[in-house]
Amino acid sequence: MSTFKGVKALIAAGVVLVSGGADGRAQELTVLAHPSIQASVMGTTGTGGDTLADWRTKNGTKINWVTADIGPLHDRLMREANLSSTAIDVGLILDSYATQAALSKFEPLDACLKGLDFSDIPQTFLDQVTQDGKLKALPIRHATTALHYNAALLAEKGIQQAPASFEDLVKTAKALSERGAGRYGLSIDGTNAGGTFNVLMAYGATLTDAKGQVSADAEALTRAFQALADLYAAGALPSNFTAMGIDQITQGIWQGRIAMSVQPFNRYLTYNDKAKTDYAGQIKVAAFPATEGQTPPFVARTTVWSAAIPAASKNKERACALLRQLADPETVVRMTLNGNGPVRTNAYDDPRVKEAVPYADAEKQAVLGAKFVISPFDGIGKAQDLYLENMQAAALGRKTAAQAARDTLDGIAAAKKK
Repeated sequence: MSTFKGVKALIAAGVVLVSGGADGRAQELTVLAHPSIQASVMGTTGTGGDTLADWRTKNGTKINWVTADIGPLHDRLMREANLSSTAIDVGLILDSYATQAALSKFEPLDACLKGLDFSDIPQTFLDQVTQDGKLKALPIRHATTALHYNAALLAEKGIQQAPASFEDLVKTAKALSERGAGRYGLSIDGTNAGGTFNVLMAYGATLTDAKGQVSADAEALTRAFQALADLYAAGALPSNFTAMGIDQITQGIWQGRIAMSVQPFNRYLTYNDKAKTDYAGQIKVAAFPATEGQTPPFVARTTVWSAAIPAASKNKERACALLRQLADPETVVRMTLNGNGPVRTNAYDDPRVKEAVPYADAEKQAVLGAKFVISPFDGIGKAQDLYLENMQAAALGRKTAAQAARDTLDGIAAAKKK
């Protein structure tokens, strides 16, 4: 029997799913989330306001937010999910933590979300949190990477638009570099595994497929590693790019020492801060281009947060009602106005979003091409460390691209067997 017995009938009848207690007091719902998600839902940032104010009133519900940074949040979530009973009614999980073992601890949502149209949510987002054909979590937030470029610096070289292909990007990066002057055409975060995933995707390379099988396409990974090595050898990447994190990249963009960077779309506002740079208004953003002939012509590394109901929760119907509200298109738009990355791509077409988000069209384009380079499994941390080690070795010329690619895939295969 479905855990959500009666929910479908109530929805069909237009009845509010939950109400206050017998004494008239609001019933509490506990949500474990990252602070950025709480902010976008409650409207402490942006112009979308409190997206759940009316819902809380109608349903007699008070939300108790428990927030934490990524690591502690997931430790708490899985600890609670393994209990026979938990006070956490809804938990947010990041895609890289959504292993099969983790998903098995969550309630299937198919009955809860029945009747909702998810056709504008990328299937890759839904597949990442589906287990044995059952949706185990609802995607609600993404952070997708883009190509940020200094239009003024490109114009100095007679370049009037963003690169249309990865080959064009490489050519542009080399043209904009002046090694002796400390100016670089491109900067990629080389301090973490995901920083260079867009380059892999540009060549159609992945580390695993959607089902977790290790990629057999060492050639595509080799080509991606070779591209990084060529960019580094040409002086188009900073000499310390393997130790250069987000803060240093941002400083380089502000100072005009870095012409292009690969970072999430929302860095646009930071890069164009008038108080920090003379290039405010000149830092543009576009979807990251794939190599010529790739379909789609744009690629993007993405991370996705999804809302799940622990199987041990005692408040599933109330939690289900909250998830349905979070999936509502109007709620999604208002959360977007509060700084959220909307998983419903139709939100980018809303006039309010177009006015508030200058890069709405480019981000929609990127999200439609967004994929995951590696599927989560219990040893994913070790696998990403192996990738990072071999990527850096290939880029710096310490290994051939072919050897680094082979060592990466063999190492991930070994990690999955343990």
